[in-house]
Amino acid sequence: MKVGAIKRSGGLASVRATAGALFLLVCFAVAPARGQEGGGASPAALPQPAAVPERYADREKGKRALADGVYSAAVRFFTKYRETVGTAEPDFAEATGLLVKAHLLSGQAAQAEEALAHHAANSAGVDDPARADGLAYWRCAVLAAKNELDAAAGRLLELAEEARAREIRAQALALLGTVYARQEKWAEAEAAFTRLTVEYPEAASLFEAQLGLIKVCIAAGRAAEAETRLAALEAGQPPPAARRQVTLHRVLLLASQDKLDEALAAYRTVEEFRPAGHDADWWLAASALAERLVAAGRFEPGLSLVQQALGLAPNAAKRLLMRLNEVQCLLGLEQVDRARETAERMRTESPQAVETGQAHVTLGDHLRRAADPAGAAALYAVAADSEAMPSALRYRAGVSQGWALSEARQYEAAAQAFSKASRNGKDKAETFTALGLAGDAAARGGNYNGAALFYQNVADNDVGSVLGEAARLKQAQARVNAKLYSDAALVYRQFIEEYPNSPQRPKATLERALALRDGGDFRQALAEAGQFVKDYPADAEAPRALMAACAAAKAAGDPAAAIVALTQLIDGYAGSDLYPHALYERTHLGFLQRNTAAALADAERFLAQYAQLPLAADIHMWLGDHYAALGEPVTAESHYLEAANAHPTLPLAQTALYEAAASAFRRDDRERAKKLLVQLGNDYAANPAARVHARAQLLFGDILAREGSYAEAIEHFTRGGTLSDATDLALAAKGRTGDMHYSLGAAGGEDAAKAAEHLRKALDVFTSLAAAPNASRELRDSARYRAAKTCEKLGDNEAAIHLYSDIVYDYDLDLQAGAARDWYYFARSGYDAARLLVMGGQYEQAARIYERLAGSGIPTAAEAGERADEIRRTRKDTP
Repeated sequence: MKVGAIKRSGGLASVRATAGALFLLVCFAVAPARGQEGGGASPAALPQPAAVPERYADREKGKRALADGVYSAAVRFFTKYRETVGTAEPDFAEATGLLVKAHLLSGQAAQAEEALAHHAANSAGVDDPARADGLAYWRCAVLAAKNELDAAAGRLLELAEEARAREIRAQALALLGTVYARQEKWAEAEAAFTRLTVEYPEAASLFEAQLGLIKVCIAAGRAAEAETRLAALEAGQPPPAARRQVTLHRVLLLASQDKLDEALAAYRTVEEFRPAGHDADWWLAASALAERLVAAGRFEPGLSLVQQALGLAPNAAKRLLMRLNEVQCLLGLEQVDRARETAERMRTESPQAVETGQAHVTLGDHLRRAADPAGAAALYAVAADSEAMPSALRYRAGVSQGWALSEARQYEAAAQAFSKASRNGKDKAETFTALGLAGDAAARGGNYNGAALFYQNVADNDVGSVLGEAARLKQAQARVNAKLYSDAALVYRQFIEEYPNSPQRPKATLERALALRDGGDFRQALAEAGQFVKDYPADAEAPRALMAACAAAKAAGDPAAAIVALTQLIDGYAGSDLYPHALYERTHLGFLQRNTAAALADAERFLAQYAQLPLAADIHMWLGDHYAALGEPVTAESHYLEAANAHPTLPLAQTALYEAAASAFRRDDRERAKKLLVQLGNDYAANPAARVHARAQLLFGDILAREGSYAEAIEHFTRGGTLSDATDLALAAKGRTGDMHYSLGAAGGEDAAKAAEHLRKALDVFTSLAAAPNASRELRDSARYRAAKTCEKLGDNEAAIHLYSDIVYDYDLDLQAGAARDWYYFARSGYDAARLLVMGGQYEQAARIYERLAGSGIPTAAEAGERADEIRRTRKDTP
């Protein structure tokens, strides 16, 4: 049996109290602890002014009389206070509430009712929500004191859910628990019962209170505490009737622990005494055990207990709950026809009665607790969609339906349910609360534009209220979430204009600046973020505003302004959590702006204070890059290694190790480079960063290639090409593989066939690389050039001349089309083509190639012209 919210299954043991006992129950529900009685019209005491005007002197005397427990004197003081203020609100409402409270504490329910009637007949209306809710509370207390428990419960239920002040809701729940306990409605009482027992333990007789505490323990899952209390009662040798009550609570505890065999055995010991009609404790035990048996799939004994519980049920709603369990049992026993008959009975019994709607809401609550929000939503819909139900019930059902659908993650449907519920709100507060919930549901579902419209409805039509204020802010946030930043900035401005004195104004001001930044209005964002800091320098969000100003300045291309904002944060908010981030950003900007001295000073300052932060790894990387650029590789490597060793779990650590190895390779410390690359592979074998490890394989291959280990290098290049999906690395690896085959083939050696095979492999690689559509033009030219060189090595000069010429003529065509190209491979290909033509005796063709180079305007054009002239001067067969 899971409990924990208003409206649950089961019932509480009846409290057969005399009128005097009823008075005590009511007093315990409304009277605060000794020394705290002097509250205002609402259950929560209002703050006392430093000096009391004469108009309020009797009020203050009455409060003191309440505190001293002299209730008859309090009645006189509050009566005089009411006469003094007349019908002027809100004082009239306050005086009425205080007078009602004094009457109730004096046991004068009729006089309390008269005081409320006097107010209703003479007041022009109470605009203050707290005062209005306070009077509503006291009306409920009067009903309870008069033993009109159904009416009291109905109003308290609404008040507990709808009162605007937290204190009023809490007091309403306390009295609601007492009323429901007297009505044997345990499930409805359980949400408030814990507070009742803690704050007002005198609310029931000791034995009944002990049983109630046991129920609370069981409901809350505090089995050990329940066992202790049960054992204490059993040890007290209660009389037979009381002993049977204790046994029934033993059944409850065992059932809650799913010790179903023991629970059944205990129930069987008292089963013969089961009454023919309703009894609260018997109902609780039988229904709880039945529900547990059904949940455990033990449908045969479960059906027997369900049928007993049906006879013990206190009302039609509880019988409907048992009918649901009966359906589950019958279906579990494959008695489908009987299950259908039971379900039909539930559906057709008094479909338009309020009790039917309440039953469905109760069933919906039950299914929500059982983690079936979709099923619960369908049950709530029966009441929410029925025009025969009173508006209050439809509102409650609709809101619950919205929550259930939200729990089922059906957010759009939830938003519609809340929206529909808003039409049944009894006042603006209910209406706009539901619309706000509709906005919340839409936002959770990602429908930020829809959410913004719901919030706007509230904000536009309830300007000046707490709900309206919150809704306007949420409207702006929804626009931010929808990435409609300019719209959001406008809404934030509207909020600032509507609520100039709101405590949320600083938040709205800052959020507007952020929205302007994200919307691309960087200059305005920079200005407003800076103004925020000027207006609210002591605000906790001032550092965040300065960081926003920095981001806006950077986006606007104004690094100087960004540094100013960062410096302001660093100098003025050293204790801020954003301080290290600001120092980090200023360090980075210093390096980017080539303000090396400032950057190095900030880097040193950051590392001295925050070396343990992950951001420190970036600082070390920047320092490594800086010293590498200065030609100080050893210092650079020390920073790279510090980044890797101090922060080994960061993804950047792998990059740092790679950069250290690359630096060692550049200064030709190949052994150190290989050692670092091996460390990289070993330390991060379980979670390698694909691109970094691909680059590491290529670097290892480069090291081996420099050492002449071409065949071994091919293995690393091949592995590097497959480790990453990155196209550039795959193409680079392929090119290096071709180079290694070329080197192995060019080296020759005793096995000419093997050398030729390597050259053919190199040619295949270069040819495929030259044709790769995703390769850059420079890479394709390089591949074609290397393919031509390979053809030369294979002795196929004609193919080589063709490839060289292809590169030369492509360059010519691109220049003709106005496309700028790098001239390197054009020049090299031209010279090599001319060289081969001369070797083949084709002097005229060679001279023309040289002349083409000479006319291109490249840096070596003069040399090409000289070579052309020399050919024509020395060879008689050329013009």
